Amino acid sequence: MNTAQLSEEANQVLKSHVGYRSEDTSEFSDGHVRIKSIDILDTEINDLQNTDIFDTLHDLYGTPANWQPEQIDEFIKETLKLDEYYLIWVTATPEDAECYADDPENVDEIKIDCKKLMLISDLACDGVLLATDYSWIK
Repeated sequence: MNTAQLSEEANQVLKSHVGYRSEDTSEFSDGHVRIKSIDILDTEINDLQNTDIFDTLHDLYGTPANWQPEQIDEFIKETLKLDEYYLIWVTATPEDAECYADDPENVDEIKIDCKKLMLISDLACDGVLLATDYSWIK
């Protein structure tokens, strides 16, 4: 993985394995609902127009910049050696997460204690999207 181009925020999350998020704006609802990752990828890419996923994967892993969500899904599964994985958005600081919270008091520190982790999107202070084995959610 070529980490030279990572934002300071992405480096902080990857090194500390700690991020921040507000569940009141989450597709995961209470943080424990598991949504198929391909559905989230499709939403991020097609509905939310998050083209950074293509850029981040290309810059870090050398993937083609024109892949479809299904190809990205397979790449993540192969790279993490998992049949299924989960995606989660986190920010590096609670202040950054407060920008997205309906209630700024509703920001949680997330300890990302997983066995497998892969950065999918790096939007710096706007957050990072991580693919994980999700074993750390109890």
